[in-house]
Amino acid sequence: MNKLLLRQVQKYLIDKEEFSPELNKVLSVISESYDHYEKDRKMLEHSIELSSNELVELNNKLKKESEKLIEAQSIANLGSWEWDVINDKLYWSDELYRIFEIDKNAFKATYQDYFSFIHPDDKAYANSSVLKCFKDHLPFSFESRIITGKGVLKILYAQGKVSLNDKGEVIKLTGIGQDITDRKQSELALQNAHRQMQTLFENIEEVFFSVDMVNYQVLQMSFACEKVYGRQRQDFFERPNLWYEIVLEEDKKIIDENNTAMNAGKSFSQEYRIQYNENTIRWLETKITPTLNKEGKLIRIDGVTSDISKRREAEEIMKANNDELKKTNSELDKFVYSVSHDLRAPLTSVLGIIDLTEMKTQEELTKKHLHLIKKSVTKLDGFISDILDYSRNARVEIRKDEIHFDEILEEITDNLKYMNGADSKVDLQIKINNGVQFKSDRSRLNIILNNLISNAIRYHNPKLENPYVNITVDVSSDEVLIAINDNGIGISKEFHQKVFEMFYRVSENSVGSGLGLYIVKETVEKLKGKITVESEVGKGTSFNISIPNNI
Repeated sequence: MNKLLLRQVQKYLIDKEEFSPELNKVLSVISESYDHYEKDRKMLEHSIELSSNELVELNNKLKKESEKLIEAQSIANLGSWEWDVINDKLYWSDELYRIFEIDKNAFKATYQDYFSFIHPDDKAYANSSVLKCFKDHLPFSFESRIITGKGVLKILYAQGKVSLNDKGEVIKLTGIGQDITDRKQSELALQNAHRQMQTLFENIEEVFFSVDMVNYQVLQMSFACEKVYGRQRQDFFERPNLWYEIVLEEDKKIIDENNTAMNAGKSFSQEYRIQYNENTIRWLETKITPTLNKEGKLIRIDGVTSDISKRREAEEIMKANNDELKKTNSELDKFVYSVSHDLRAPLTSVLGIIDLTEMKTQEELTKKHLHLIKKSVTKLDGFISDILDYSRNARVEIRKDEIHFDEILEEITDNLKYMNGADSKVDLQIKINNGVQFKSDRSRLNIILNNLISNAIRYHNPKLENPYVNITVDVSSDEVLIAINDNGIGISKEFHQKVFEMFYRVSENSVGSGLGLYIVKETVEKLKGKITVESEVGKGTSFNISIPNNI
């Protein structure tokens, strides 16, 4: 018997020790009913419990989906809306409020309020789109400008559709609004860039082309082809091989030689001549970039062709001028050598006669005159020597001699011993740090050192008891550093750079041609070196030179 029924029977029939058969049957039926009741109750309770859990889970799922929808709308700058036409109420998503930059609580949310944000020039078009949707029951979409609550101009894309009741009446509109300002600005910028590229493509003087090498068809050919090739643009589309047909026969081998590089996918350039018209031949330059597929087969070429006729003409003129210049320089070298030889030989004879006459005569006035003549002749001989040095430096190729600075300096100092006053007054001090092999042009180094040392001796300070010239040479694997220091009369700071100018002399009392330091600077630069000067009047001068090691 059902436990609940048994408790109730015992409660109310407790005085009876046993039941009659008839009562037992009745109680048995009632017991079954109680069993069914309890079973149904437990199932109902279990069902309610399950439904409650499912509802919580469903609610959480909907919440997550809602959050995802809000995030998606924010990312896409897209908000959703619904218009209750019967009550004229608008329902907007949060993103739509953000796009319009308005306070959610301050917006009345009616159709007229929405249209108050649309740009005046776009209201008629937008309204007609919505009205047409009302009339035809077809979806609508349009783009319009809006002025947000903060006064910002934006471009909005709107899309919507109607919902009808059983009578076919419009009761609701639903749709989306998307901020497409950035996209439209990008599209506008792209259109402008396209127009600019098109303008450039149509007006640039070079020919841009693309060719499908599988089907051998011209894909693109810029308008400049008419100017460069002298043929109509359409001709190249109809006859892809036209550009090759007008190449001069003797220059077609230039084109053919590059076929291997082209099929290997290597970029190249080529210069050749074409028959522009019946009377004109032009030089063209074509630069080509090939494209290969995954199998390494040539499928396309892109390139640019330029008319280089003027450049080639200029090159031919330049080549002719260079040839003429070489001839002139060669003749000038011969002339300089001839003149210097023809001039220096008589001068040497004159100096010899002067020396002989000085030895023979005892007349002071004659000796004085002879001294003046000798001084002028020596100056002229030095000038001729400077011209020879300059000519050689400008035209003779740079040699790579093995240099021994001790030998060069010994030779120079020996030759300068007999300069006026040098043997008795100026102390020459030489220090050479030469631990590695050095190579350069010996004759040019000789010109540099001879000029600088002779100047230092010539312009020593006669008032000093111990005039000196210090020469320091430091040789490394990269360069040689040469310093020539003296305690001579010095050079004013304002003349430091001018002393390297041609024919510049600090004062009228300066001896020499005014070419010496100019030739030194030109020679140093010819050897890819550098020279600087530091000097102070009354304290001396320092020349510092660096020359690369050509080993």
